Amino acid sequence: MRTRWWWGPHVLVTALLLAYIMGGELAHAQAAVDGQTLASQSSRTQQTFMGMYGPGCAAQEWAWQHDLVVSGSMVDGPPATDGQTLNAQDDDTQLAFVAVWGPAAVKEWLAEHNAVVAHRVLPTPVTGIPCPAARSVNPDAIDTGHLVDAVGAAGNGNLPEAHANLNQFRDVWNTTRADIRKMSARVADAVQAAYDQAAAVISDPSRAPQQSEYLPVLQNLLKAVQNADAELARGTDNGGTGAGALAEPPQVRTGNLGEAVDWASKADLTNTRDEFSQFQRDWERVRDAFRARSSAVADRVEAAIARVSGVIGDAGANPPQAEYLAALRNLQQVVQAANDEVAR
Repeated sequence: MRTRWWWGPHVLVTALLLAYIMGGELAHAQAAVDGQTLASQSSRTQQTFMGMYGPGCAAQEWAWQHDLVVSGSMVDGPPATDGQTLNAQDDDTQLAFVAVWGPAAVKEWLAEHNAVVAHRVLPTPVTGIPCPAARSVNPDAIDTGHLVDAVGAAGNGNLPEAHANLNQFRDVWNTTRADIRKMSARVADAVQAAYDQAAAVISDPSRAPQQSEYLPVLQNLLKAVQNADAELARGTDNGGTGAGALAEPPQVRTGNLGEAVDWASKADLTNTRDEFSQFQRDWERVRDAFRARSSAVADRVEAAIARVSGVIGDAGANPPQAEYLAALRNLQQVVQAANDEVAR
C-alpha cells in the first residue's frame, strides 16, 4: 500500500495545498496506533492536512489515514451479503471510506456495498461525516470525479461499478446541494432531476437495467453537472430573484501534477503515469468551468496535457526521462499560469 494519503483519487474531499494558513498548535492531537502524531510529521504533511480538514480535524484525520497504512484496524469488519469485506478492497476504496467516514468506514461501506448487491441506491449515508473537509477555493463547484468514473464503468458494461460510483456522487451531492440552491434553485433542480432519473433506472428493484438504459442516464447526469458548474462559474441568478451571484473562479488542483513531476525527476515512469492519470481527473472536474471563463486558457491546458499524453500515454512505451520530464514541467507551468489568469 502506498502512503499517498492526501492524494487518493476517490476521496470525497476537495482541498488545495496551503489553502489554509496554519496558525497555533494542532488542535485535538491524536496519536496513531504506532504512537505517531501529525505534529511530528513534516511541515508539508501538516500543511496539507490543515488545508484539507482545518485545525479541528486535521490531527485525528491524519491519525485515521495513518492507521490505515500501518494497521488494518480501520477497515476490519464483517463481510457484506456477497462475502466481500472492506479489508479486501483496493487501496483507493479503503482510503476513500476511511478519509470520509473515519471509524464508521466499515459501517458505511457495508451499507453502500450491500445496496449495490441488492440493486438499489441508498437515499442518504447511514452515518454523519465525523470530520468534514474544509471548503476548497471554489466551494460552489459540484465535483464530477465519481460521475466520470460511473460513465466510464457504464461504457464498459460494468453496472455494479457504475452503481457504486453513483452512490459516491450521491454523497458529494448531498453535502453540496444546499449551497448550490442558495446560488440558484434552478441549477440545483436541474442536477437533482438528472440524478433522480439516473437513480430510478439503476435502482429499479424489479429488474437489472440494460447498458442501453443506464449509460444514457448517467451521461445525461454528468452533462447536467458539467453545465451547472459552467453556469455557476459564469455567475448565475439566485432562483430567478435577480440577485446576482458570481462563483469563485475555478482552480485546477496541482498536487497530483506536482507528484508526477517529482516521480519523473526520479525516472520512475510507473508512478509518473499514475499521478498524471490522477491529474487528468482533476482537470476533468473543472474543465468546463475553465472553458466558460476562457476557451483560450482551457485550450492551452489541454494542449499541454495532450503533449504529455503523446509521450507517456502508451503504457507499453519507455520514452526517455528527459522527454517526459520536460513535457510535465511544461504542463505544470501552463496549469499555474491558467490558475493565475482565471483568478484575476
